[in-house]
Parts: sequence; structure tokens; C-alpha cells
Amino acid sequence: MRMALAGGDDDVVRGMDEAMTNYSDVKDAPSYDLRDDSAGELREPVDYNDSKYERRNDKPERRTNTFSDRRKQDRRRASRDSGGKSDRIKSSVDPMNIYLREMGTLTLLKHEEELKLAKMMEDGKQIVQNAVLKTPIAIPALIEVIKGLEKNDEKICQIISGITENTPKVVARESKEFLARIEQAIVLDADRQKLLVKYLAEAPDTSTSKAILREIEAVGDGIRALFYDKIICAECIKAIAAALEDLSKRFRKVFVEVMGEYVGGQSGDAKEVSPEQIECQVNRQMMEESGVDEKQLRTILNEVDAGWDMYKQAKEGLVRANLRLVISVSKKFVNRGLQFSDLIQEGNIGLMKAVEKFDYHRGYKFSTYATWWIRQAITRGIADQGRTIRLPVHMIETINRLLRVSKDFLLEEHREPTPEEMADQLGTDVGKVKSALKIAKDAISLDTPVGNDGETFLGDFIEDKDKLGPDEVTMVSSLRECLHQVMSSLSPREAKVLQMRYGIDVDCDHTLEEVGKCFAVTRERIRQIEAQAIMKLKHPSRVEELKVFMTD
Repeated sequence: MRMALAGGDDDVVRGMDEAMTNYSDVKDAPSYDLRDDSAGELREPVDYNDSKYERRNDKPERRTNTFSDRRKQDRRRASRDSGGKSDRIKSSVDPMNIYLREMGTLTLLKHEEELKLAKMMEDGKQIVQNAVLKTPIAIPALIEVIKGLEKNDEKICQIISGITENTPKVVARESKEFLARIEQAIVLDADRQKLLVKYLAEAPDTSTSKAILREIEAVGDGIRALFYDKIICAECIKAIAAALEDLSKRFRKVFVEVMGEYVGGQSGDAKEVSPEQIECQVNRQMMEESGVDEKQLRTILNEVDAGWDMYKQAKEGLVRANLRLVISVSKKFVNRGLQFSDLIQEGNIGLMKAVEKFDYHRGYKFSTYATWWIRQAITRGIADQGRTIRLPVHMIETINRLLRVSKDFLLEEHREPTPEEMADQLGTDVGKVKSALKIAKDAISLDTPVGNDGETFLGDFIEDKDKLGPDEVTMVSSLRECLHQVMSSLSPREAKVLQMRYGIDVDCDHTLEEVGKCFAVTRERIRQIEAQAIMKLKHPSRVEELKVFMTD
């Protein structure tokens, strides 16, 4: 009975072993993704008589695959799968990969779509311009424009847009015409100031005051109409809009002041002041200061906000559609001192400037115009941030020209050019070329790791000129011991004089007078003692020991 049970136990153990082996075989079998094209290889016929397919009844070989080995294989496979998964997760959360993936989904604009967005930006600026120019605050800004044009009439191309030709004749004509319009605006503003004086002299809310107020608004509309077909630069318009925002804050401050005067001046039986009376007094005070009442200012600010919203919406669309252009240009400046993400950031700044400066009236394609601004912004970013020691932009340009000349010369002559040859091709002085090549060398951090262990740094391999080397330290130590041995043969007085005169084992050497004071003798006596001690050291019995340390 026990024999049968024992045999039954062996069968049970053998059956469990077979079951575990079959499970491991199934588990270790390669899994194929039906979406993978390589899965098609399974369609080939399989020859099960091949030697690589083992029989299941071959138990001795199957028993060699122990349970611990299978556990190790499972752990290695799990670690390998988790490693690949972590790499995929890391790449999926990388901000640069996410940004590039998002930029790949953007569609490029056609030329007609670019023109539509550019016109939309122009319409937004036109709305803001029409709103701010009808206020008296715009006149000082226009006077500043006159001063700038009187110094240089070529600035007209920067002040207004729509000038398609930069010839001196066209520039002079446009500048003269624009100055004439500003002068007319100044004349109309003088008439508005006279009407404003009449308005303040009349009683509020009368038919006469209302009629004068309508005339003041008509003068503002006339000033606005003078520049209806001219788009003034955004910087000038933004300055006027900012002044209007300050004026709005001034309105609130004046309202609080007037309200405080009424509340503080009321007695117990005084009548309550209506909000209309307070508003009327605030409006008259602000009309006297700025020529605009609260209702006009609110309308103007609403128009300004609507215009800027239209402008920003079109600008954002034009910028977003050309972000891929920035990536394309940035790839040409890799390994220049800035990371790729920083290059893209600098290029985006240049792209936004290009959008603000773009004038579709000239007929250029936006990408052609924006490439120059993007390249310039990246170049300046590299010059400002790419080096530990900042170099001027003109020096960076000189270095870039030298690099281009060196590259072309290497392709033609199959060797590096000399500074003289580079100076000859650039038509400049050899000294300037050598100076630029010396400056072009990049600074390297002493903490740069060397090797893969991360325990050694570049600074560990650089010689310290201020410290003695091991061989020099050994030589100095040997020389000191030899000197002590040789000087021990002298008298104590002679040895002390030599030590003080030549700085041996003391902080510094001393003069004859200083040594004489120490021994209470004259300088001449110290000189005699020194000469006598040196003569003793020159004796062949002593000089032979010091000859080893003598150098040419």
C-alpha cells in the first residue's frame, strides 16, 4: 500500500512538473500583434519535424528548466517590458516632443488667408486709431511725430503703413502730405479749445451747452477723418490708448474726491445730493482738464477694446500658423550654444515682431518676410546667451564670416586656411583675424565631467601654476636638508647671518642694516661675516654636496 502511494506521489509530482512546464512554454511563447505587419510571417508552413521542436515526452531535458530559472526569466522579461514602457512614457510627457507633435498638426496658410489675417489686423488698428485720434490727448503725440519727421523724413515709412516704394521722391511726398494733415489737426484742436472754453462758461444741461458739446464732438470727428486712409504705427496708437486708460483712472479719482466733498460738507438738515449732480460736476471738471466727459471716454475705450481684440485675434492666428517655420529655421542653428527649445523660443519672439511689422501692401509673402526676423532674433539670442562671456553682435558676425570662409577653403583646398589666407579673402587685417579666432574659442566649465563614472572632472586634470609639482616639492625638501647639513658646519653666527640675508627658514630676506641691528653691529661687519661664510661654503668639501641642485 505504501509502495502504491509512493508511486502515486511520484506521478502527482511529475504531473505538476509537466503542467508547470507547459504553462511556462505557453507563457514564454512570442505574442504577435495583429496590427503589426511582421505578423504575416506566421502564415508560412511550419515543419514540426525540425530539430528545434522538442517532444513533450523528453522528460530529462524538460527537468533541466527548473522553477527558479523560469522565475528569473520572468523577472528579466518583466523588467525589459517595464523599461520600454517607461521610455515610452518619458517620451510622451517630454514637453519638447509634445510641442513638436502639436506643431505637426497645424496647417499652413495660403497666401489669400495670410492677406485676410493681415487685413483683419489692419482693420483692428484702424478702429483703435479712429477712436483715439478724436480726443485732445492725441494732439501731443502727433506733435512728437512732427519733431521726428523734421529730423529725418525717412521715418515716415516707420510711422505709417501702406508706402510701397522707398524712393526719395515718394518718401518726401508722403512725409510732406502727412505733416500737412497733422498741422490741420492742430488747427482744428485750437478751435476745439475755444469751443471748450465756451462750454465751460455756459450752465450745464442747457440747450446752448449741448449744442457746443456737439460741435466739440464734430471737431474730433474731423480730426479723425484726416487720417482715415493712413494707418499710424502701433507704438504711437498704443501710447495714446495708454493715456486714455490713465484718464479713466483719473475719472474715478475725481469722482471719489467730489463725493467726499459733498459728504463732508453736508450738515444734519442738508438736502441729499443726487448722483446726476455729482456726475455733472465730475464731467465739467474732467472736460476742463482733458476735454472729454465720462460718456465719451467710455465709448472711446469700448471701441479701443474692440479694435485691440480684433487685432490680437488676427495676430495670434498668423503667429500660430507660422510656428512650424520657426522650427525649420531653428534647426539650422543647433549646437551654437543654445538648446533647441531656447532657439525656438527666440525664434518665436522674432516671429511676433515680424507679424507686427508685416505690411501686406508690398506684395511679399509673409514667410519670406518673417524668415529674416526669425533668423535675426535667434542670432541675437545666441550672441546674448550662448556664451559664458558675452560678445558684441558685430564680433559674432565677424566670427561667422570667418567660419564660412574656413569651410569653403577646406572644401576647395582640402586643408585648413592660415590667418593670412583668411584675411586675404575677407579683405581685412591679419591682426583682426587672429583676434577674432582667439575670441571664438568657447569657455569650458571646470566642472565638466570626464568619463562615464561621473566622479572625475576636467578641473582635476589642469595644472595649477601657483603650486609646486611633486618633483619640485621633493627637490626643495632635499635642498633644504642639504643646506641645513652644510650650514651646520659653520659657526652659529655665520649660519644665522646667511639665513637672515637669503631668507632661509624665515619669512623674507633682510638687508645688511636690519641684520646689523639684530646683532648690534655695523653693516660692514655683517657684510664681512657674510663674505666669510660664503667662502667657507665654496670649499670643495661642502660645494660638492650642493652641486647636484645647481642648474644652468
